[in-house]
Amino acid sequence: MKLRPFVPEDRTDFLDMCADFYSGEAALKPIPSAQMKATFDAVISGSPYVRGFILDQDGNAAGYGLVYPFYSNEAGGLCLMLDEIYVRPEFQGRGFGSQYLREVAAAFGPEAVGLKLEICPRNPRARALYERSGFSVLGYDSMIKPLQ
Repeated sequence: MKLRPFVPEDRTDFLDMCADFYSGEAALKPIPSAQMKATFDAVISGSPYVRGFILDQDGNAAGYGLVYPFYSNEAGGLCLMLDEIYVRPEFQGRGFGSQYLREVAAAFGPEAVGLKLEICPRNPRARALYERSGFSVLGYDSMIKPLQ
């Protein structure tokens, strides 16, 4: 598996995988396809707020991940919010998720001091992966207030 940035030709694969991500155990609820398209467009346009990566297995999109870099005073530097990590079912069980977690930090270099993610309570396999990879529960509750 090779981790690589999104390219315009990944649009269909990303939209298919993203729809599957939001229809399964990894998310609390589906999101509109317009949001998925806007996210892909933001990545491709070079937005500093989001980066997208394809998990490439011999030219096939085996999965994807979205990363939102942010500065954290508490963590002491650049943190990477791993918002979505998805591996297609036919590629699961091959260590791609673990490899993604190792390689995504390297993609940002030594300036990155931490990784952060959220996990849906209905996804115990993902939680086990993250715990094996060294993640621990922060103890904070997440809150959100939609602005639109």
